[in-house]
Amino acid sequence: MKAKIAQSNVKCMNPDFNKEKYRGMNNVEKRLYTKRTPPVIPLAEGEIWEHPEAYKLVELGMATPADDECKDAANMSDEKIQEALAAYRKLSRGMGTGVKKYDADAEDVELDDEFNELLEDGEYIVSTD
Repeated sequence: MKAKIAQSNVKCMNPDFNKEKYRGMNNVEKRLYTKRTPPVIPLAEGEIWEHPEAYKLVELGMATPADDECKDAANMSDEKIQEALAAYRKLSRGMGTGVKKYDADAEDVELDDEFNELLEDGEYIVSTD
């Protein structure tokens, strides 16, 4: 099953990381193991990720299905996939706080160039107004 990563800054659990093996190790072994096999791995936008649970990234709005098996497992229409992608994008930009007066649809907000640059650099502006 394959999914194409559709967002930037996506991280997921490393399928090669063995939790049971990790739990049985002493501290030195744990440090060595996590250096060789990190528990969380970054996925680049546009990357095809092949994994039995790749459909979960589609459901979360982080990816689009790259094959029919993934699309069937996600059980989402094209419209629902686009909604999930938009929702994840909104949350990753801090537009989904859960407080109605601070939240806005991405289409309704016009961000100036300086703010867009801050978002791209990973810096965020916090306002108390």
